[in-house]
Amino acid sequence: MPTTIPTTTSSTRPGSPSAGDAYFETDTKNYIIYDGAGWRGYESDAAAFQTSTYSASFDGIDDRILIPDSSDLNTSGDITISFWFQRGRAGHNDFEGLISKASSGISVHYSIGFLPSTATPANTIRMWQGGGGANFTTSTTFTSTTDKVHACFVANGGNWYWYVNGSQDSTGTGWNTTDTGTDDLTLGALADPTPRKFYKGNLDEVFIWSRALSSTEVSNIYNNKTYPSTSLAAGWRLENDATDSINSNDGTNYGATLNSGGLY
Repeated sequence: MPTTIPTTTSSTRPGSPSAGDAYFETDTKNYIIYDGAGWRGYESDAAAFQTSTYSASFDGIDDRILIPDSSDLNTSGDITISFWFQRGRAGHNDFEGLISKASSGISVHYSIGFLPSTATPANTIRMWQGGGGANFTTSTTFTSTTDKVHACFVANGGNWYWYVNGSQDSTGTGWNTTDTGTDDLTLGALADPTPRKFYKGNLDEVFIWSRALSSTEVSNIYNNKTYPSTSLAAGWRLENDATDSINSNDGTNYGATLNSGGLY
C-alpha cells in the first residue's frame, strides 16, 4: 500500500529540510524533493530544471552568441521572454543589448537591452519592437553589479508587461500582434545589422514562449524554477554550452565565457 506524500505550499516549505524530504505543493501542484542543497521539483505541465551551475559572461566588447533563425523563433502575436542577468558595470554611455532578433534598423522583430546612463529613464530595460510597434520599458532601474535578477517580458494581445523577480513591474499597450521576423537571434548584443551595442555582464536561462504566461506562471519561474512546457519554443540554459534545451535552436558562441556558477 503506497504511503501518501505529505503536503505543503510554495510559501510554507520547511525551512530546515533534510535530504530526501519530499512534499506535494497544493498551490503549485508541484512534487518537490530536497537533495541536501536545494529543492528539486516536478510538474506534469512544466519543465523543472536543476539549479543553474553555469552562466554566460559577456565582455562588453565583442562577445555574443548567435542563434540561426527558425520557425520556432518566428513568433507573432503573444510572446513571453524570460531571462536572468547580473550586470558587469553599473551603467554605460551606450545601449547594451541582451536579446535581439533583428538584422537592421529597419528590420527589427524585437530587441531587449539596457538604456544607457545618459538616457531618460537611465539604466532601465527596454523592449523594442519593429513592424510599427513601440518601446516598452521597465519602471525599475538596474545599477547593481552584485544583484542576480530575473526579468520577464510578456505580450498578451496588444498589452505588454514587464516582471522583475516574479512581480509585475510595469505594463501598457501598443504591442503589435501582427509583427513577425525571420532574422537570427543574438544573445549579449543588439543586431543592427551586425552585432553591436555589446552587453557586459552575465546572462542565464533564456527562455521563449509563443504565448503569454500568466502572472502566476512568471512568479513560479522565479520562486520555484519551473518553466511551463505549453508553447515553450526554445530555451538556452547556458550550462557550459549554447545548446537549446527545448528544441534544436543551438547557438554558436563568439567569445562569451561559460562561467561556473549560475544566476540562481
